[in-house]
Amino acid sequence: MARLLGALAIVAILLAVGDVAARRWAEGELARRIEASVPGSHATVHVSSFPFLGRLVASGSVSKITAHIDKVANTSVPFAFIEIEVDGVKLDRNTLIQDRKVKLQSISRGVVRAEITEAALSRAVGQPLRLGNGQLQVVRAGVAIPAKVAVVDNRLVVSGPASLGVAIPKLPILPCAVTASVQPGRLDVSCEVHEIPPALVTA
Repeated sequence: MARLLGALAIVAILLAVGDVAARRWAEGELARRIEASVPGSHATVHVSSFPFLGRLVASGSVSKITAHIDKVANTSVPFAFIEIEVDGVKLDRNTLIQDRKVKLQSISRGVVRAEITEAALSRAVGQPLRLGNGQLQVVRAGVAIPAKVAVVDNRLVVSGPASLGVAIPKLPILPCAVTASVQPGRLDVSCEVHEIPPALVTA
């Protein structure tokens, strides 16, 4: 009995190791796909699903995929980073197992969020800004003047002593922008998606 239990334990360990390796391989595939869609960027992807293979075989799904992308350069708005989180992800089991390719078929919902620092936003609109907890100010001649910021037609618009604005670039990792949230020292731009972001689609 002891030998049987020991053998079963070894099999369980091997299965767990294989499951983790498969999940990490899938994460690497998605990270490389994102980096290819945005040259020069660096992506880190995490698949929330355990057991990864068992759940994939049983339902063809994983609960969540998150991606953190930095070094997003050569855009009108220099982002500090962009994050993608998608839930209820359906994958093509046959493509993954037979062709070793990660093919996402659908998602339940997702959120894409981009962070812009105070300094980067000031440079983008051509005017010194101060970003506090829910408050934005335009600095003129050393005087901080209250202003408001909104996203209008995928454009950041700062309204106050003068109208300032800059287009938010549509990227494979940032397909849309709807809301802008002012935080201390930064601006968060986000939107909710119900389709797979282009950067995660099979190349």
